[in-house]
Amino acid sequence: MRGHLHKPVFWAFLLMCVSGCATVVENTHAPDLVGRIDDYPVQIVALRFVPPSDIDPAVSQHKLALEGYLPVAVETRSTGKTDAALKYAGMGALECGIRSLGAGVYFPFIFVPCAVLAMPVMAVVGAIEAAPEATVDAVRAFAADNLPGAAHAVLVELARAYLAGVSGRQVEVVEDPKVIAGKGTGDRPDYSPRPDAAGTILELGLLEIRLAGSGKGDEPLCLHMAARGRKFDIATGKLMHELGHARMIECHPSSEWLTEEHLLLATALERGQRILAEQLVDELYLVYRPVAQQQESGSKHRVVPLYVLAPHEPPAPEVYLDLRSITGKPRHVQGWGGLHFVDIDSLVPTLRWEGFPRAFDGVTDFSDITYDLRLYSGEVVPAGVAEPAVLLHEARGLVEPTYAVATPLKPCSRYFWTVRAGFTLNGLRRVTEWAGAYDTAGGEVSPSYRYFYPFRTAAAHNGPDC
Repeated sequence: MRGHLHKPVFWAFLLMCVSGCATVVENTHAPDLVGRIDDYPVQIVALRFVPPSDIDPAVSQHKLALEGYLPVAVETRSTGKTDAALKYAGMGALECGIRSLGAGVYFPFIFVPCAVLAMPVMAVVGAIEAAPEATVDAVRAFAADNLPGAAHAVLVELARAYLAGVSGRQVEVVEDPKVIAGKGTGDRPDYSPRPDAAGTILELGLLEIRLAGSGKGDEPLCLHMAARGRKFDIATGKLMHELGHARMIECHPSSEWLTEEHLLLATALERGQRILAEQLVDELYLVYRPVAQQQESGSKHRVVPLYVLAPHEPPAPEVYLDLRSITGKPRHVQGWGGLHFVDIDSLVPTLRWEGFPRAFDGVTDFSDITYDLRLYSGEVVPAGVAEPAVLLHEARGLVEPTYAVATPLKPCSRYFWTVRAGFTLNGLRRVTEWAGAYDTAGGEVSPSYRYFYPFRTAAAHNGPDC
């Protein structure tokens, strides 16, 4: 019976691996303007309304706090022996119902005996799964009572510092309520036209903070965060673009989140806000997608989109769904969307990528070209796929399309890396999209950290095979 119950899980897993959960991360692009000089100066304000949450609505179980912060929600599949027993008993009854649907008038004669046998068995299984050493109740209590929420003001200040630092333009945080002229439908503030003023308003706020996992003490709880940004033209008061970003920040066992006076969670929340602030600023102000012309005759087919820098070493990953990955064996673990890890021999690799601009970019007046690179550890998440976890190395302002890793990496380990170009165009500092294998086994997806370029290190010298 338990094997039957996992069939729906298998198909859900298959769908997630193919699609890469592209719907979770909203990352659409407004039409790119070659010169965004009219974007500046920028006034940043904190979110002042409760938006409809269209990011992963199935797991959003709380409202945005109007006091300017969000609580941390804790979600688990099992919260103790009793709850888990009831949940698994219900799963047994549901499975019996599904199996009996094709029986027609004989449905009761098949469903009732099945349920009578299955529900007690599954209740026992649930009680076993919810191990008594689970510490989820303690995590819930501390998250609800002891941890201050992450403030919108922190997100806003991080965004201001980042945008001002990269662009070199005037960016300020505005708290004066006179900026907001009134409220529109659904308590969304409207911005009155100010024809005598120039620039844009950037409105930012957190949508969601949650720790999610199985609830068992030896399994991780993962911190998930989401934020939203709206960009307005000050002169006309019109909404120019709106987008959200959701991301898993990091995972730790329940017991680790409770140690050292909750310092780990506080640090993770700060890191998450920085990631969200930079991502929203990139997409709304800094990212430039070159209008790529047709590639040179005879060039090889690219396996990554034209708007990102292609990797040379390690090369781009193969992308296809390998059903062996459902076994969970380390050798067959894949990334989202069917990404395969590229095997490398060195523990101190040199990463190389194509230079910018490329022959097919069609624009020749890029100047002051530099590169930013990030290298992450890879972690297998509860869905059974690997994705970037901890930022290990970051290099900014590289002048050549190459980076030598100085600190040895761990043998038999997974890593992800990404790179982008920075340049000046029409007097403004801009960047390309962080590079990744966005053409997945399920089709092209929106840029996301989950699809950064993956590679796997070899075994140590004279060490056991991976």
